[in-house]
Amino acid sequence: GGRTGRGGPGTRVSSRGASPHRFPTPTMSSPGFALARTLEGHSKSVAAVKFSPDGSRVASASADKTVRLWRVADGAQLCVLVGHERGCSDVAWTGCGRYLASASDDKNLHLWDVDPSSPHHGKTVRVFAGHTSHVFCCDVNSACGANNVLASGSVDETVRLWDLRSGTCVNVLPAHSDPVTGVKFSPDGAVLATCSYDGITRLWSVATGACLRTIVLGMGGGGRVSSRGTDHLGGGREVLSDSVVGQNRVIPGFVGNAVDDVGGFADGVVINGGAGWGDGGARNAPIGCVVPSPNGRYLLASTLDAAGSLRLWDAVGGRVVRSYAGRRGSRYCAFAAFADADGTSYAVCGSEDGSVLAWDLRTGEVAQRIPGSDAAWQNARQDAKAAREEAKAGKRPRGGEEGGDGADGEGGATGS
Repeated sequence: GGRTGRGGPGTRVSSRGASPHRFPTPTMSSPGFALARTLEGHSKSVAAVKFSPDGSRVASASADKTVRLWRVADGAQLCVLVGHERGCSDVAWTGCGRYLASASDDKNLHLWDVDPSSPHHGKTVRVFAGHTSHVFCCDVNSACGANNVLASGSVDETVRLWDLRSGTCVNVLPAHSDPVTGVKFSPDGAVLATCSYDGITRLWSVATGACLRTIVLGMGGGGRVSSRGTDHLGGGREVLSDSVVGQNRVIPGFVGNAVDDVGGFADGVVINGGAGWGDGGARNAPIGCVVPSPNGRYLLASTLDAAGSLRLWDAVGGRVVRSYAGRRGSRYCAFAAFADADGTSYAVCGSEDGSVLAWDLRTGEVAQRIPGSDAAWQNARQDAKAAREEAKAGKRPRGGEEGGDGADGEGGATGS
């Protein structure tokens, strides 16, 4: 209680101006997350871990060039998917759970048959080639009747939409002016959200490829939203729209060839379109991931800055309705997620100190901090030099690096 009051937490001042009276601060409910399994097998850093639609399996992508499948019930390794020539950055399940897509630093995506009853189990059934640099992220449109679309984001600054059945590219979106760090379909499959190191999030029509909205996040300050209205998240829960708001603008249907084009719309300093990382210029905070809420109204976005910010955006109104503090996140792209436990909704995200944090989605307070290994942060610090070199080459890492120079002169960067 008292999170925004002048008297401080748990303080109440009487109407007569008497001395404050202290009342016990309500106990914050915790989701109660606890370690259930440790999955060991990868020989290099792990970039992404995704549950199958039915929750019975887990797929992991690694800088060791493999994708591995695990059984949730006992942690057993089910199979190793081998075929990529460089490290793997992301994975995405189809809605039926029979196929798995993977993105790699070899510039390709693979579609794997992961149906245990199939004679082609563990084999590549499609290869999607077309990106001109590392493929950093992917997602499958798993809405009923529409799970034949694969989206991919790349260091080449484009987003591609693929037909899963034929393996052909059906659209190339000139999405951003820096590496694309996240692609995520809305729950109904009609809209694709993308984000990038250019500090911009865009919403696209899957059917037409048209840019529906451009969301620009400024670097500094912010005012307060004084209205006391409520907005509904999935499940009918309410989020009070009284929070610190960063400098931001929503530009309906706008897309520019360079981020400089939006300079007139955004407060604060807007990045230099196309400029390389490490050039010392002031820039918008890079966005590491974006996740639509279950009802599609909100976007949970993590930014790479000194504060390791995690924000909940109203995608329609174009404002930040809640900010979640307490994590480290200035170097690596960490996945974020919505979670529900015992009737309470949470925002969950990893931190560069090796821990995982869960915030009460409504209040923004830290509900649980799951400690991690100190080695995680030590390894991150040891990777700092390699990460800076990768950044100058145009790619930011998700966790750890895979060494070596490719034909294009860029080293891979995967892991988390």
